[in-house]
Amino acid sequence: GVTVRVDLVDAKPPVWRRLELPSTLRLDQLHGVLQAVFDWTDSHLHRFVLDDDAWGDGEKYLCPYDVEEGEDDGVPEGDVRLDEVLAAPGDVLTYVYDYGDNWHHRLVVEQVGPAVEDVRLLAGHGAAPPEDSGGIWDWDAGQAPPYDLAEGQAALAVWSATRSMSPELRTLQQHLYGTPHEALLLELLAAAGLDTESVVDDDIAETATARYRWLLARVGAGVRLTSAGFLPPALVTEAMDALWPEDRWIGKRNREDLTPHVSRLRASAQRTGLLRVSRGQLLVTKAGAALRDDPHGLFLHLAERLNGRPRDAFARTCIPLVLVAVAAGRSHRRPVADLLTAAGWGARGGGPVDPYAPGHAAGDALDVLYVAGAWTENDWREDDAVTPVGRALARAALVSSR
Repeated sequence: GVTVRVDLVDAKPPVWRRLELPSTLRLDQLHGVLQAVFDWTDSHLHRFVLDDDAWGDGEKYLCPYDVEEGEDDGVPEGDVRLDEVLAAPGDVLTYVYDYGDNWHHRLVVEQVGPAVEDVRLLAGHGAAPPEDSGGIWDWDAGQAPPYDLAEGQAALAVWSATRSMSPELRTLQQHLYGTPHEALLLELLAAAGLDTESVVDDDIAETATARYRWLLARVGAGVRLTSAGFLPPALVTEAMDALWPEDRWIGKRNREDLTPHVSRLRASAQRTGLLRVSRGQLLVTKAGAALRDDPHGLFLHLAERLNGRPRDAFARTCIPLVLVAVAAGRSHRRPVADLLTAAGWGARGGGPVDPYAPGHAAGDALDVLYVAGAWTENDWREDDAVTPVGRALARAALVSSR
């Protein structure tokens, strides 16, 4: 890890923070740290520069907006680790926030030590200026209140709870900033345990993948589908008897289109790249064959494909939020819908987000979780408890998408 002093350039009296940082921290994460400890609200553009001068000739590390706008004089900040730019005592990096007010922050490495995992605020002096106060020359640091280290550490703790969020969840949090709903989001993230090391034990991996491994073994060298493209009735019955023996589903349990348990299993196996259809046959893919007898490998394969990137903005927000709720062991319906409504989303005809809408938007992910055994019952009812399998798989999906 590195100990870094960050000074607000030209502030009189001085305004600075001393931080202990993991060397593996990315610059987009460092941006979040600096926003937290200087009490900024992330309402403006920013960039890093490997130079004393933010607008000098040093290599530039660009924020997402600059990248999206096509600026090519620099490197996306998310592609750069701290140890690539601040590796030895005396190394300097400049961070500029708000291209109008031009708040320049100078980062200098004071010490390099053993590896650390967490960001720590060690000391500081001087309260930071308020947002949109005109820049360093229009702000009187002498009139600022005393710096409260405990408040800075509390703000950093909030950042730590949200560091694993996708860009969509971070945007959601910004819309909820300072409201009771932000507290609910942070509580869900803390309960999800995304920043704690989690080892998936053998029982979890085997249970979560059991139904997929059964199907991969049963398909074997291939299964001829019906003329309508469904699984043969005998195979549907066999799957229900083997995988859901206690489920009293209506009908004869022999038609795939009328047996959602089996249709979810097959459809999710195809979407996650374990099975494919060719010339009327259902076949195991190379990935499926390689993972058929590897519960841990299959578990990670499924997790990596849960948090998809659909084009629809509502779905892109719903999927990670639903996964956070499941990882936290909570309902993915009413609490998630309330958060989305508070952030400005609504039903098409007006009114709040329907409790079932997030689940529909995240349907592909919920199919995998359902097949894996994420709930105590074979349903997604509000009162069904999330199982350890469900929490582990949702957590792994969120961690894999960082």
